[in-house]
Amino acid sequence: MGFVQLNASDDASLTHILEESIKLLPEVTDAGYTGYATIDQEFGAIFIKPNSTVEDFNKNFAGFFNLTQLPGIQGAVGAQASTWDGYVANILQDPNIGTNIQDPSRLLTRDVINKKADELARFLVKNPGGGFNFSK
Repeated sequence: MGFVQLNASDDASLTHILEESIKLLPEVTDAGYTGYATIDQEFGAIFIKPNSTVEDFNKNFAGFFNLTQLPGIQGAVGAQASTWDGYVANILQDPNIGTNIQDPSRLLTRDVINKKADELARFLVKNPGGGFNFSK
């Protein structure tokens, strides 16, 4: 299991975070990760992939890590080795757990995500407080 937390210093940085994060999600879900995210002057997400490793997470989330290095953006990207105790402590106590099964497939096509991520990012910045689930 892993997380991405990207904080923006202003709306322009937030728009950039969201646009790039949206573009990265198809690769992450194609690699077998699922989860949910929240947006409110930040992009925060929890990702789960059964039987995954920290090395696999680091490989698939390198694009998110690269975003933490940009000016105006602060953040962290990390993974924990998935053990039952870790899962219980970090995930099962979360009130949103299980909501990702409500959206069992990608609602936007890869083409729309790649070509219109900027429009979606601007919409999300103008309408803060959103959350969404993602899977393949």
